[in-house]
Amino acid sequence: MMTGPPLHSYKFAASLQNREAQKNPIYLITKKNLGHHGGNTYDKSIQEDAEFYDYLIYYLMKSK
Repeated sequence: MMTGPPLHSYKFAASLQNREAQKNPIYLITKKNLGHHGGNTYDKSIQEDAEFYDYLIYYLMKSK
């Protein structure tokens, strides 16, 4: 089953990012051909957590 790009997610993230009051970056994860159920393995889940914490630490350290 082929699905199109998650345009609603992109539009939502863009509308959050372009708000005047928004000072922090927006973190958006998109996945291909997974639908609503996800489908992560344990290793992939650990990798995604590591990427999120890397992103979080980067922006927390940048604000100092």
